[in-house]
Amino acid sequence: RYAPTQLNYQILDGLYQNTILKKIIKKYIANIVPTYFNLTIEDENEQRMPELEKECKVLSSVLNRKLYRQMWKSYLLYGSAILYDGNRNKDGVPEEIIILHPRDVSVELYPPDSNKYGEIKHWLYNYGGYQYEIPADDIKIFANDPEIGELFGNSIVNQMLDTLHQFLNNRLDLAEILNRYAIPIVQWAVDVSDIPDEQGQDNLINRAWYMLQEQLGAGDDFISDARVEARTLSFSNDVSHLISILQESRRDLGMLSIPESLMGGEISNLSGGKTQAAVFMQEIADYRGEQNDFLAEEYYIPFLKKKGYERGKDFHNVYIAFPPTTTELPSESTSIAS
Repeated sequence: RYAPTQLNYQILDGLYQNTILKKIIKKYIANIVPTYFNLTIEDENEQRMPELEKECKVLSSVLNRKLYRQMWKSYLLYGSAILYDGNRNKDGVPEEIIILHPRDVSVELYPPDSNKYGEIKHWLYNYGGYQYEIPADDIKIFANDPEIGELFGNSIVNQMLDTLHQFLNNRLDLAEILNRYAIPIVQWAVDVSDIPDEQGQDNLINRAWYMLQEQLGAGDDFISDARVEARTLSFSNDVSHLISILQESRRDLGMLSIPESLMGGEISNLSGGKTQAAVFMQEIADYRGEQNDFLAEEYYIPFLKKKGYERGKDFHNVYIAFPPTTTELPSESTSIAS
């Protein structure tokens, strides 16, 4: 039955520190945040406006690559990047921006009897056993796919779990694996050196094998004396079909969510590799677009507004220009006439 697992921050931290999730997230960050990028501001004719870009450099020095990398780690792992920018200079420009851990931050809204009902009254930050009230404007939330009406978003691990649950429940061979093999597969090494005759050795081995079959079929533990040792001797010879099913399923899962190459697997063929790469780079482009929208709406446009520039009149487009990716999409099939 489809039943997603409830994740908490402790589980997510453990997964990041002890599993391949760290490699996956770092791979995403390395592609989303390249070594260089430029703030681009354009007029109504899509011509760059260097004078406005220059005025924004004081803000861009704070919105730098180091911050972006921390922001994306929190965004992907926890589902939300919480940016505190309350330390501002006399012109209202943040002198530093700090990423807060989502577990330490909550929000208090205005009550229903207020004319500001539904708006943020202030943020509550728990640190060192104390709770601090932070003004609503001092925190910006960069959330990954939040539910309607929710401030915080969802970790990519949630999406991976949802994909995996749906995947397992729609693959009959994997359902069989879970039913038959969702326990350690062990071939038992039986010490028969102290059995006096060959018939006694055969009887012991046959009895152990019978018990093993019966109890594995019932899903119970196998219990015997010290002459039967729980030591794995081999795996692939007797259950090679299981290995092939798991390998095929891993490739299928890679096409649905995380590319197999990011999980340490081999690309099966050129076409599959190009498809995985294309899907992955499209995700990178989408993530960059989300970052553009967030930074423009929360930082650059308000900054220019304070300077007296009006959006739609004095400038039009504000975005971060990244270098183009080198991965090509799958080529279209062509026919050559002789």
